Amino acid sequence: MVAVTNDFTATYLATLNNHAVCCWLGVNTFTRESFLRVFLESCIKVTPRTQVQDCRDPKDDKFLSVALEAKAVMLVTGDKKDLLSMNPYKDVAIITAREFLNIA
Repeated sequence: MVAVTNDFTATYLATLNNHAVCCWLGVNTFTRESFLRVFLESCIKVTPRTQVQDCRDPKDDKFLSVALEAKAVMLVTGDKKDLLSMNPYKDVAIITAREFLNIA
């Protein structure tokens, strides 16, 4: 299950509505909108009650806050410099997408 906040949802929408990203992915509007609808429907929406302030990069604290609020077992990231260096964080494994795909 993927946990998101309203801020994350807005970021996903902005990224996937970017023309350059769509061209890079080779997707048309219908495919993009269908993916977003199914993806967002399968996510759980959370609003963190506590704000973590443990990451070296304060912009990444929100990901840790969401992971803790959602009681996540893992957080998948490409942020090698900050988040991955914190693995594990409390009871949350912090792994790369490649590691996640090897598990799945």
